[in-house]
Amino acid sequence: MSPSLQHYDFANQLLASKEFFERSTRVLDEADSGFRPREGMMTVAQQVAHAAQTLDWFIEGASRREGFDLDFAKHAKALEGVTSLAAARQMLETAYANAIHFLGSSGFLVGHFWLVWTERSGSRPRDARPKGLALTGEHRS
Repeated sequence: MSPSLQHYDFANQLLASKEFFERSTRVLDEADSGFRPREGMMTVAQQVAHAAQTLDWFIEGASRREGFDLDFAKHAKALEGVTSLAAARQMLETAYANAIHFLGSSGFLVGHFWLVWTERSGSRPRDARPKGLALTGEHRS
């Protein structure tokens, strides 16, 4: 039996995470934007913007030849200017829409991502796929 790449419905998983995120943060309003648990930590608005930034970062890293931008200081600096929860929520809405569009338009496959990531990183041999990244015909128990 020749294994074929397994399709996984990432778009529905993203929609589920979006719904959970919205449900868990709906008690926050614009007045909470600047709240931070402790000095030196991100504010509410920055946390939401960070979630948006992470989605964008992943899609960009998965789709560009250079791979992931690991300049985390630069990413953190970009969040410093986020002061509005409403603006951060809009960033997150856009990031989810872009990620779902990417997954739908690119024919994104678990196996394809794994092979591309392995080629770029050179850090893991193909037979070291995480358990959930199986090819059809391979049964994991």
